[in-house]
Amino acid sequence: MVQATVVRGAAFARKSLLARKQRIAGLAASLRRREDELQPASSIEQRDRGADLEPFDVFGQLQAAEARELAEIDLALQRIASGTYGQCQVCGEAIGGLRLRAVPEARSCMGCAARL
Repeated sequence: MVQATVVRGAAFARKSLLARKQRIAGLAASLRRREDELQPASSIEQRDRGADLEPFDVFGQLQAAEARELAEIDLALQRIASGTYGQCQVCGEAIGGLRLRAVPEARSCMGCAARL
């Protein structure tokens, strides 16, 4: 019975993670289009370029956050495929089902996460 629950939880997590990955990919494409639209004009004076580059800093930070989230999703999908999904990578105990529903890419149980 416990094994069936774990398998159902992993299947739900896989579906949820793949959907999030697809949403992030869509957002990333939108960000790239907007970034291209904001390319600074070559005729802008040098002192004005600093103000125009600020949006690129924001885009860079968003892209870095998106890359980190996609990496965490891919790692969770690998854990599902290898059969280690739901096991805390710190203490080896089971990660609670509620935590996995809230954060399907979680690597650690609540106790270990609080200590990190």
